Amino acid sequence: LLLVRGSMLWNRIPVGIATRDVAFNQYVKALAPTSRIFGEFLLQWFMASENMLLHKVVGTGIGAGKLDTDETKRLKIQLPPLPEQRKIADFLTAVDGRIQQLSQKKALLQDYKKGVMQQLFTQALRFKDDHGNDFPDWEEKRYDSVYSFKNTNSFSRDLLSYDAGEVRNIHYGDIHTKFKSNFILKNELVPFIKPDVELKRIPKDYYCREGDLVIADASEDYNDVGKCIEILDLSGQSTLAGLHTFIARPKKGVMSPGFGGYLMQSRAVRLKIMTIAQGTKVLGISKTQLCRVLLPIPSPAEQTKIANFLTALDRKIESVSQQITHTQTFKKGLLQQMFV
Repeated sequence: LLLVRGSMLWNRIPVGIATRDVAFNQYVKALAPTSRIFGEFLLQWFMASENMLLHKVVGTGIGAGKLDTDETKRLKIQLPPLPEQRKIADFLTAVDGRIQQLSQKKALLQDYKKGVMQQLFTQALRFKDDHGNDFPDWEEKRYDSVYSFKNTNSFSRDLLSYDAGEVRNIHYGDIHTKFKSNFILKNELVPFIKPDVELKRIPKDYYCREGDLVIADASEDYNDVGKCIEILDLSGQSTLAGLHTFIARPKKGVMSPGFGGYLMQSRAVRLKIMTIAQGTKVLGISKTQLCRVLLPIPSPAEQTKIANFLTALDRKIESVSQQITHTQTFKKGLLQQMFV
């Protein structure tokens, strides 16, 4: 049984079974199970005992940590008979296999979506209309002929709260880290602006609307600069966009719901945004720069076909993600009941 130390503590106590002779260094401990204990059972015990083991971690003074050898030797474990150990280990290993299968399925779906998006937005793959006819050719349009820009606020995190309020606030950090690109308010954890913050001077036109893109104008790396969400559903709740963001509002009749968010994720548009980004430690884009970016725009009807297809793919990916989470939660509960 191998315990691998990570960059902090013991990297969440990951462990594995060595199936052949291996060499290891000071970052790995090797435990050889005796005839009284089944190796896979010991593996699952370590995974269940994560919190207890982390409390025993000793810091080294260089930002890492380790489970001291003497402390490891003193660990106590209750052992059922070997046949029961094997049954427990086999069942939990089967659950691990299910999680791995689901993770592979999710990765395949994500790769498929990436490939399909590349084909769709280079027009290598085209949809037909409902009568089997070709859609019109795509047009290149300047960003400012498709979207108009609206101002946002500069409220910092300390003016936001998850407890109560009347107006939600989309923070640029949440765009980078957790919000889905197709933004549905009821499915996201969005903070309120605290009730004592004055909002009367903010024009109604600056409040978010369904169809708006909320764009993060700053990032520490090229992959996230200009990252955005498209607001699909606000459930009637007043919502503003905040610090380091700006709103791009589609002009009437040009963009179909859901398409803009996918267009902004396409490789061609991402490369254009990376090109206009400026800065050293922090990269940024401006409205003036974005106005000049050329966007490939199909007809609204073809936009709808593309958006519906990619949305269906995203739903499949999200469904698998939920299955992974539920299975992981199920296993965690089993470990707690069996070992703690």
